[in-house]
Amino acid sequence: MNEKEIFQAWKQSDENEKRVFVEHQGDYERLAQQKSNDIFRKIKNNIIAEGVISAIIVIVFPFIFLKEPIFFWLLLVIMFLAAAFGIKIYGKYLNDMKQLNESSLTVSLKKKLGILKRYVKQLNLYLLVFAPLGFALGFAFALKEEEISLIRIILIAGISLPFLGLMIWLGKKYIYALYGMHIKRIEEIFLNLNQD
Repeated sequence: MNEKEIFQAWKQSDENEKRVFVEHQGDYERLAQQKSNDIFRKIKNNIIAEGVISAIIVIVFPFIFLKEPIFFWLLLVIMFLAAAFGIKIYGKYLNDMKQLNESSLTVSLKKKLGILKRYVKQLNLYLLVFAPLGFALGFAFALKEEEISLIRIILIAGISLPFLGLMIWLGKKYIYALYGMHIKRIEEIFLNLNQD
């Protein structure tokens, strides 16, 4: 086989690869579209489920403290603020997703990924604000039972602060499980689309 024949064979195989790629490019894009739609549908379902559970907690939980008017009203205010901020965060995510103008799959995924990342950051901030508020209220409730002394404060803080740290850690794990891991899956789909 001379050089000319080798070059022709190489050129023909290159053209065959291009033809196969063009033929199957639409298949991969449809698969990527379907996978990403499934992921965002799961996220939407997670948000709806969280909203329903949060509404039940907001309505029921304060009544545990009904016999303690100060704590009942403080808890009611914290729950109201938490619900208001939660609705704002969830609503903004859902609204931003609905407002997307999908010109192409890669552009759409890039925008959706940005919205999802912002949403997860807001959830983590939400957790870091409202977990300590709930902790402070619980701490005050624990102190009201008996007379306040420095030793009692240190003892209750020593027991409850690690619990607060654990709750924040579990909250972050929960946010990652429901939303954060989907970011990685969408990033993979996005990178694969860009490589092709």
